[in-house]
Amino acid sequence: MTHPTLETLAKLAQVSTATLTTSLFRRGFRNVFIQGPQRINPGRNMVGPAYTL
Repeated sequence: MTHPTLETLAKLAQVSTATLTTSLFRRGFRNVFIQGPQRINPGRNMVGPAYTL
């Protein structure tokens, strides 16, 4: 698996979760979210690769 560049991560950090989820939904990816997560630090976003366990 290739990891996203820092530039890509910085761009993704500016996009809302709703926008990303809708984009994935339109591309055929359904249920690609976790229900109920909450921010630990309200002033920061978290961006990075996700791994299925």
